[in-house]
Amino acid sequence: MFQNIQTIILDVNDGEMRAGYSGECSPRYKSNLILGLPLGHNATLKHTIFPLLPETKRDNVELLYGMKYVYNDNNNSRYDINFEVMEKLFEDISGSKALDVNFQDHPILLTEPNKTDSKYREKFTELMFESYNVYQLFLSRRSVLSCYGCARTSGLVLNVEKNCTNLCGIYEGYIFQKHIEEVPIGGELIDRIYLSYLENTKNIKIYPFFSIDKTSNTEKRNNEIKILKCPLVTKSYYLWGSLHVINQMKENLINDYQHPNDKKKKDTNMTDGNNNYKLPDGNIIDQHTSETLRLIFPYIFFRKKYNQNSISKINGLTTLNDINFNLFYDMLRKLKLPVLLKYNYKINNTNSIIEKIIDNTNEKSSNICYADQIETYFEIFDGLQDFIKKGILSFISANIHLDEVLNFLIVTGESTMFHNFVGILKSYLPFIDTIKEKSTKIIYSKGADRRCNCFIGASILSSLGSFPQFCMTKSEYEEFGVKNIVDKNELIERGIYPHPPNCSKGKIVQTMTNYQRSDTIITSRPFPPVCKQKRDERIIRVILSHERSYLVTSSSTMNRW
Repeated sequence: MFQNIQTIILDVNDGEMRAGYSGECSPRYKSNLILGLPLGHNATLKHTIFPLLPETKRDNVELLYGMKYVYNDNNNSRYDINFEVMEKLFEDISGSKALDVNFQDHPILLTEPNKTDSKYREKFTELMFESYNVYQLFLSRRSVLSCYGCARTSGLVLNVEKNCTNLCGIYEGYIFQKHIEEVPIGGELIDRIYLSYLENTKNIKIYPFFSIDKTSNTEKRNNEIKILKCPLVTKSYYLWGSLHVINQMKENLINDYQHPNDKKKKDTNMTDGNNNYKLPDGNIIDQHTSETLRLIFPYIFFRKKYNQNSISKINGLTTLNDINFNLFYDMLRKLKLPVLLKYNYKINNTNSIIEKIIDNTNEKSSNICYADQIETYFEIFDGLQDFIKKGILSFISANIHLDEVLNFLIVTGESTMFHNFVGILKSYLPFIDTIKEKSTKIIYSKGADRRCNCFIGASILSSLGSFPQFCMTKSEYEEFGVKNIVDKNELIERGIYPHPPNCSKGKIVQTMTNYQRSDTIITSRPFPPVCKQKRDERIIRVILSHERSYLVTSSSTMNRW
């Protein structure tokens, strides 16, 4: 009955939601996980603003986050989720401003972070079945799907996103929960460093797009640019807009690949062939400044310091011959970084008004994501090469020696698009391989596909003919309850799961064995049972056949091989 209905994919990462359909190579809609909250009007969720765009001026509007990444000084990470806000975001995503679709008419594939607990899965399962009346739901961890998106079923997945970087081992769709490494280093930290460097060191003020008033002067035939004061714009909203300008500059100057839709925008901002970039207020980021910006990323992610000898070997960097590198790196460590505070809000159960929660000072100070010094991050992070080596050692120390996992490093995430990211990482492979016998092979997608490997993997998985048999159903939810259906795969292995109607236990297990182990739960077993047949080869053939059938517009599909 539902075979020809496309699955809706809701790919939720640490700062953005990508929404689209199965069988498609890219999401149809992208949205940050933020609603606009009008201040001083006893606002409810009905009054919130969606989509909230950093280019648009909003007076007396605060940022209302659906999901926030928290990393405390005990090296523990978690996601602080406002489920009421997430429910409103899902409602808006399904509305006319985004997908314009009814969730109850489609199966839903919802991604989740690698580190989650049963409460996370149960709350989102309840939300989908109760609020949106979906008839089929599947939860899958992002790194597992990213692995599929790179035509692999096993490997070490290095995912570098907006707010964090994590490394986890995947074995035939099974994620090793006890061996996940994570640090609060990502693209947002780079944006903050760039903003501080330009404003405090280069004396280049960064103005948000909405603070620029461009009026055409027909007599002089030029454009007069006026800076608006924006007294009613909140500090957090203004800083958010400034960081967005930095992010756009980074996309044009620092990153290797541009999305096809962004090429025209890049051409208008690039003033000539010397990597000069024009800011919204008309100021120019010259070639020397752009080349110094390129030095910051390797220093933060790899602790890599250049000098006069090493910089001369890099093609394209021509204006750094006279720079004092020691002073440059010392200056970076002393920068005071801007902090975008993410306030907590709750919904008043009596009148549904959104109320601000007074922040716990101790919790706020212990959240490393709010640190304003680079040194704080360096205390917990010695570079990706040590980070990866530590992750491999955790497997070896636990006596887990799986060549399919430890010898294949899958690189994915939007923040791996920095110039020469993979090249620098490859240079550290001999250092990483000192702890094991075989060499490491890096697997990655060329081009913009690397940003959305997770979505591509979800698209492939949800296109399989047996995908509906993986899903939780509304009838199961009503009959067995949320906890039982979220844990059903573990119960199936133990032989105590009450079989759903018209679907025997053997059929479910065989389906999972043929294609993919469902990862909505984490078992306590060291690793899942290995199928007698070579499941990797069969799944890769399925993945490739589906990529050829559905992802025909992807230019980099075959480049992965």
